[in-house]
Amino acid sequence: MFLFEERIASTMDRDKASPSPSNLPESPGHNSPGSALLLDLKRVSVWLVDCRKTPGQSGTVREGQEEGDLISSRDTPNRRSLSGRCLSSGDPQPHVADETAKCLSRSEHLKKHQQGRTGKKPHHCCSDCGKSFTNRSDFIIHQRIHTGEKPYCCSQCGKSFAASNTLKSHLRIHTGEKPYPCLDCGKNFSYLGALNIHKLTHTGVKPYSCDQCGKSYAVSDALTIHQCIHTGEKSYICDQCGKGFSQSGPLNSHQRTHTGERPYVCLCGKSFALASTLNTHQLTHTGEKPFRCDQCGKSFAIASSLTRHHRTHTGERPYVCLCGKSFALASTLNTHQLTHTGEKPFRCDQCGKSFAIASSLTRHHRTHTREKPFTCVKCGKSFSQSGTLNSHQRTHTGEKPYRCAQCGKSFAQSVHLNIHQRQHTGEKPFSCDQCGKSFAVSEKLTIHQRIHTGEKPYRCDQCGKSFSQSGTLNSHQRTHTGVKPYVCLCRKSFAYLGQLKKHQKTKTCRISSPSYLTPVPVH
Repeated sequence: MFLFEERIASTMDRDKASPSPSNLPESPGHNSPGSALLLDLKRVSVWLVDCRKTPGQSGTVREGQEEGDLISSRDTPNRRSLSGRCLSSGDPQPHVADETAKCLSRSEHLKKHQQGRTGKKPHHCCSDCGKSFTNRSDFIIHQRIHTGEKPYCCSQCGKSFAASNTLKSHLRIHTGEKPYPCLDCGKNFSYLGALNIHKLTHTGVKPYSCDQCGKSYAVSDALTIHQCIHTGEKSYICDQCGKGFSQSGPLNSHQRTHTGERPYVCLCGKSFALASTLNTHQLTHTGEKPFRCDQCGKSFAIASSLTRHHRTHTGERPYVCLCGKSFALASTLNTHQLTHTGEKPFRCDQCGKSFAIASSLTRHHRTHTREKPFTCVKCGKSFSQSGTLNSHQRTHTGEKPYRCAQCGKSFAQSVHLNIHQRQHTGEKPFSCDQCGKSFAVSEKLTIHQRIHTGEKPYRCDQCGKSFSQSGTLNSHQRTHTGVKPYVCLCRKSFAYLGQLKKHQKTKTCRISSPSYLTPVPVH
C-alpha cells in the first residue's frame, strides 16, 4: 500500500514539472491494466492541479483528451469503470482498483467545482411543462406536481405533502409553534413568508397595483387574487358539487364542508375548519383587539375586520357583480351571485332545506339544536349568531355607526341602513317568482312565499299549532302564558300591539293621545 502511494506521489511530482498535460507520452507499457490505471490517476491529478488548487499553477482548465479520459471511459479499451471493474479482459487488481474508484468517485464534485469556475450551472428541464431548475432536489419536488406523489405524511392528521419542508411547516398547526417573531411589534408567526408579509404593514409599502381599478397590494399573490374579481376566472372546481373558485386555498376550505374535517384545534378543545377561524377564536381567550379605527376609535381583533369597518366611513364598495351591483364585502358579492344562478348546494340533513352558502346552513342547524354559543358579557343574553350579538351589544353602548347620507338618520346595523335607503330610492329588489310581487327586504319575500307554499315552520310546543312567522308564534304563546307586554299611559295592558292601538283610538282610554304610543314592555 505504501509503495502504491509513493508511486502516485512521484507521478504527481513529475506532472508538476511537465510543461503541458497534452504532451504526456504514451508508451507500450501503458497497455497493461495497472499502467492504464496509473495513467488515469496521473491525468486526474493534472486536472486537479491545473485549476489553481495548488499555488503557482495556471488557473486555466485545459480541455482535450485528459478531460475526455476523466468524464467518459468509452475511448480507451483498457480502462476501468468508476466502480473499479475492468472493462477489458485480464486479471483484475482489486488493490489498485479500489484506489482508482476512491479518486474517480469524486468526479461529480469535480464537475461541480469546474462549473463554479466556468460560470456554467447544471440544467434540469421538466419534460411535462418545460420549466428548468439548477438544483436537482427542486426539480424532483417539482415533478411531483405532475405525478401527484406526496411521500411526506403527517402522523397526527394523515395529510400528505410533496416536500419535507411543507410537512415541517404543517406540523406547526398541531404544535402551535411560531418561531418567527416581528422585531417591530413582537408578534410571532409560524412561517417566514407570513412574517415578511406582516412586516409590510409597518412600512406601508404596496408596490403591486391593479391596472384596472388602481388598488395596491403589498404582495404579488394578493394582486393576482384580486384580478380574478375583474376577470371572473374560477379555475379551481370542486369535484363534488361543481362549485368554482379563483384560488386553491378556498377550494380546500370549501371541500371541508363536504367532509366535515376540522383540523385546527384550540387548546380549549374547540376545532375549526379554517386556520383563520382558529386564530380569531383564540382572541376570545385573550380579549386582544390591536386594530383600532382612527376615525371612531373602535377596536378589532383582526385587521380584516378593521378594513371592512373602514368602508362604513368611506362608503367604498369595491366588489362589483356583472349585473352592476356593488358590495363592500367579497362574501356578500359571492352570496349575491347565487341569486343569478339559483344554486343552493348546502342541504340540511334534518329538514331538507337548502342554502346557497355553508355559513347559512351552519346558522340554520342551530334552529334544530337550539345552540346559542354567543353570549353578551354585560347582560348574559345568548345568541345563535355572532352578528346578532354584535348588534345587541349596541343596545348597551347606544352606538349607531351607520348613517344615511340623504336624511342623516343613523342605525345600529348596516342592514337597517340599506333597507332604509330603499325608502329614498324606491328599490324593491326581491321579487316573488310565482306572482311577481316585489319587496324591499328579503325576509318579507321569504314570509310572502309561504302563502304559496303553505309552509308553517314555527310550531307551538304547548298546543302544537303552527305558524308561518315567528312573530305570530310569539303572540300566540301569550295566550298560554298570559303575558301582556303592551301598556297604555292609562296603565291598561294588552297582549297584542293591535289591541293597544285599537284601545287608544276609542274613547275607552281615559288619557287621549293624538298619536299612537310606543309600547312599553312589562318586565
